[in-house]
Formats: sequence, C-alpha cells, structure tokens
Amino acid sequence: MNVRNYQIAASQRGFSLISVLIWLVIIIFIVWHALKFVNAFYINSKVQTLFEGVAVNLHDESKVRNSLPKLLSLNYITSEDLPAQFFDELQVIQHEQGIEVSSYYEKTIWVFGPVEAVDAQGDYDPKALKGMDVLRYRAHIVLHFSPHAGAE
Repeated sequence: MNVRNYQIAASQRGFSLISVLIWLVIIIFIVWHALKFVNAFYINSKVQTLFEGVAVNLHDESKVRNSLPKLLSLNYITSEDLPAQFFDELQVIQHEQGIEVSSYYEKTIWVFGPVEAVDAQGDYDPKALKGMDVLRYRAHIVLHFSPHAGAE
C-alpha cells in the first residue's frame, strides 16, 4: 500500500510557489507590453476617425488647422500621445472636392526600456552602444502610422 500511495502522490505534484511567481511575472510582462501596442493602435484609430470627420464637416484649410488642436483635445488625445513628427508631417490640402488631411508618425515601443547612452539632443549611435543598451536597442519595435482622409 505504501508504494501505491507514494506513486499517486508523486504523480499529483503541483506547481511550486516559485514557478507560479515566475509564470505570473512572465504573463504580466506580456500583458504590459500588449497594452502599449493596443494604446498605440487605439490612438491612431481615434486620429483616423477625427481626420474622417474633419474631411466631411470642415471645408476650409485654415479652419482645419486652427481647430485641430481643440478637436484632438476633445477626443482625449494629448500632446504626449502623438510625437512632434505628427504635427511636422501634417498636411491639410484644399481641393475642389473638399479637404484632404493626412500625416505620418512613428511610435517606438521599448521592450526593455529606452537606450540610456544618449547625447544632449537625445540621439544615439546604434553602432556605439554597449552593454544593456545593445539589448534595449535590438528589442525595440517601431510602429508606422499614416492616417489619411479626404478628397480621393
């Protein structure tokens, strides 16, 4: 009987507390970074919807440029959500058919945090990175977005 009970007990081993904690950390890491991706695509979706509304409802280029910051704010899009590149690449073109609004921007997801070896302007040379910065750089993901709406 004792041998049989030992075999049953050995086959019913569960997870140890340490393995549960390790899996919990891995799952939290994955979910945390998935939320960064979801947020980036959600912001782009809101910008695309805003551009479509602007292209349908506004018919003057200056009116679009003047009202865009307020419209972004009303859609809960803050200046931290969109990089400066979005506003640099913003194009509002007036055609006979109506307004065409477009922009382009990139969102970088740093999986292990941003590169730390940066100069005074915040730039870095990928070839000169050392230590953990090499891993951080290799693990970054750049998402490209180009919302567009209007005259086609």
